[in-house]
Amino acid sequence: MLINITQAKLDTRQKTLITAALSHNSTTSIVFSGDGAYAHVVEQAFLAECVSKSNAESVLHVHVIKEDASARGVTLSQTVNPLDYQGFAALTSTFNQMVTF
Repeated sequence: MLINITQAKLDTRQKTLITAALSHNSTTSIVFSGDGAYAHVVEQAFLAECVSKSNAESVLHVHVIKEDASARGVTLSQTVNPLDYQGFAALTSTFNQMVTF
């Protein structure tokens, strides 16, 4: 599942969805885009918890659109993969399920 986060902060329902996606023994990618570039910093503890739950059957990849982070003055943490718009488009084509919030 591909989860595109465009909001600066996650609410409880959104965190529950992410946690549920990780429990289905598949690859999950989270992309922080737009104002979501702030969320990868604000939600750092939650993301660390999610990454720690990753294993061979349930893999989590965390990406931030680097142009969006740069435009907002957000410094990318070392725990995320910078992604450009072309890379985001390529990533979306590899998933059958996608949700944006």
